[in-house]
Amino acid sequence: MIATTCLMQTPSASLKVKGSSALDDINPATVVEGTANPIRSDVGYIPTFKLLSRACAELLWWLGVPGLWLLNFCWLVLFVVVMLPAFVPVFLHYMLSSTVVKNIPYGPSIRHQLDIYFPKDHSRSKGGKVDSRKRLPVVIFFSGGAWIIGYKTWAFMMGKVMQANGVIFVAPDYRNFPQAVAKEMVCDVSMAVQWVLDHVEELGGDRNRISLVGQSAGAHLTALAMMDAAEQELRGRAGNKSEGRRWRCAELERWVGISG
Repeated sequence: MIATTCLMQTPSASLKVKGSSALDDINPATVVEGTANPIRSDVGYIPTFKLLSRACAELLWWLGVPGLWLLNFCWLVLFVVVMLPAFVPVFLHYMLSSTVVKNIPYGPSIRHQLDIYFPKDHSRSKGGKVDSRKRLPVVIFFSGGAWIIGYKTWAFMMGKVMQANGVIFVAPDYRNFPQAVAKEMVCDVSMAVQWVLDHVEELGGDRNRISLVGQSAGAHLTALAMMDAAEQELRGRAGNKSEGRRWRCAELERWVGISG
């Protein structure tokens, strides 16, 4: 009882080790009573903490980039959790709004689909009878995703903003790597642009006010599609439907590339 009382009154004594403090020199017989811990009974808390810290540091050093990737992934998860309350209302608008027409096919692949965001109270054409004075500008938007995770739904926040400003917003999907390489992604972009040009009047859009916009990887692919269309036109091959490149750059009012 006396020994126990002394240890309680002088807690610092419970961490004292006789002899050398080096980990290799610690002898269970020289450890003062009270230093045992559940990780290793013959080593005190401080040496154990140092050992684990060194082991973790060496593990991260050997992992290198994967270790940094894990840290960045944790930051990304934290960012998503913080931003989630702002995204949920907009995402619900995308899922439930009757002004967003989803998954319209423009090509043969399952990824060849597009979403169209119509401004509220906008009447779509039936047989091309919409008054030309009421036709609205059109934006064709390709989202980014490092060429591997791009998806049309990533554009829903911009689509809502465009809706509120009286713009018909078209967000096509396209194949990603490894399902497709860059050349095939560019072909997807060209097919989607051609689909919009073929149906712009049915949508109630103004053929003279069509803008092509891309963000990050989408900016890269749309720029290549523009260059490809210009090259095809110079070679006199515009109008070849089989390649999905019969549209001309002059049919678009502007191209806008947004960095990721």
